[in-house]
Amino acid sequence: MARAKKQGTAIGRPEALRRNGMADKLSELRPLVQNGTMIQREAARTLGVGRATIARMVAARKGIKNGALGALENSVIRLVAKGAP
Repeated sequence: MARAKKQGTAIGRPEALRRNGMADKLSELRPLVQNGTMIQREAARTLGVGRATIARMVAARKGIKNGALGALENSVIRLVAKGAP
């Protein structure tokens, strides 16, 4: 693995969103998911990826962080936006 890294070879599973043609399909579906016309599960089936991949894509577009710490940070941001003490 060290030699592969040294040579610049990609290690691990490729990201689903980097497959051929995925960017075009994604750009068509993103607005539909974001405005609620299409649910994430349906978009995931259309693209052949998991629902979590679509959720990450939507969250990244909105600037929302993933994970437990991200969820906590997002909650705090919402509270502050509402004017909570």
